[in-house]
Order: sequence, then structure tokens, then C-alpha cells
Amino acid sequence: MRTALEDARATLASCLALNGAAPASSGGVQTPRPRAAGRPDEEQVLAYIREHPGARSEEMCRELGTEAARLRPVLHALRDEGRVNVEGKARATRYTVTK
Repeated sequence: MRTALEDARATLASCLALNGAAPASSGGVQTPRPRAAGRPDEEQVLAYIREHPGARSEEMCRELGTEAARLRPVLHALRDEGRVNVEGKARATRYTVTK
């Protein structure tokens, strides 16, 4: 329940920011970071997953300042190389570093 509420708050904050109405910083809602122009570095993504086991791609995009279309190929490469484990499907997909 807590995770669902945090996800809903993050989504709402993103929508508000896109429409020019930045939410207040109280209540744990964070204003999304500006989007990066390039593809995120594999090691940067791997480091984020290592620090946040079970992270979702939506969270990674927000924290790494990139878009899903740019993050997705990096996650697929890490998966194909056997460097990350993938659990779940669609928006419920979570990533952990392989041991």
C-alpha cells in the first residue's frame, strides 16, 4: 500500500510539473529532475540498482534524469549480459543486481 501511494504521488508530481504547477516539497513529493538528452551509462544504472534493489524503471528514470525510451535499451543490455535480474511484468517490473 505504501509503495502504491508513493508511486501515485510521484506520478501526480510529474503531471503537475509538466503543466507548470510544481508541487510543494512537503509530504515526500519530489519535483522531477530535468530530462537528460543522452542515453544513461550502464554503470550508472547498475550502481542505482545496486543501491536500490527492486527498483522500477519509472523510479530510475526520475532519479537518473532520463526518459524510459533511453533507459530501456540499457536495462535490456544489462539483463542480456546477466548483470541484473528482472522480476514482474509491465509496470510492475523490478530490477536487482545479480550476485
